[in-house]
Amino acid sequence: MGPWRVVLTSRDYEFVDEVDGERVRLSEETGWWTADGEIFVYLPNCRTMREIIGVAIHEGLERLLVRKLGMSRTWAHMVANIAEKVVSLGKARLYWR
Repeated sequence: MGPWRVVLTSRDYEFVDEVDGERVRLSEETGWWTADGEIFVYLPNCRTMREIIGVAIHEGLERLLVRKLGMSRTWAHMVANIAEKVVSLGKARLYWR
């Protein structure tokens, strides 16, 4: 894993999920991480700075758990949801997979 880069954007990118090959639009999510270390945060779906930080931490933690520890993406997402909820002081809108 190389250096990480957080991209705050209003642009609607399209990604392909590494696990199932499904196409996902960033506007359907609050954030997304890529294998090369980029973490995208979709600003129109975030209301506060606390929520933006929570989403960035969620995506970074999920990437770390999947890439470094080999955790399934589903479990990593659930753990990252908990961290996001704590960081955003309960203001996060969580999406369970």
